[in-house]
Amino acid sequence: MLYQRFLFALLLLLSACAGSAAPTGDAERGRQLFNGEQSFTSANAPVCANCHFVRAEDGVMLGPNLAGVASAAGTRVVGQSAEQYLRTTLLDPDAYLVEGFQEGIMYRGYEEALTQQEVSDLIAYLLTLQ
Repeated sequence: MLYQRFLFALLLLLSACAGSAAPTGDAERGRQLFNGEQSFTSANAPVCANCHFVRAEDGVMLGPNLAGVASAAGTRVVGQSAEQYLRTTLLDPDAYLVEGFQEGIMYRGYEEALTQQEVSDLIAYLLTLQ
């Protein structure tokens, strides 16, 4: 499992170095995707808001509350930006587990189900959650 995570991180790094930069994200479109107001390209991918709240006062659902994730994400892994951390956790959900949450809860198919644009849009939205 650790070897698979290492390979995934290496592939992410190599793709970044190869000049295949992710498209610029649209935070409003990301909010709509997150809340299910706009459908993902793949109808099989679950809507983020089914498992995550984004307001601290709402508490915790199945997944962690994402209020303040923009600030926290940049401090979770040394040397990794908030954007990199969010991209990794979306595409490889068990790479970094939030304390109190177990491996295997989050849907593992977003890497195949979402377009690069949808991933960038979701990350742009998450980066607005101060």
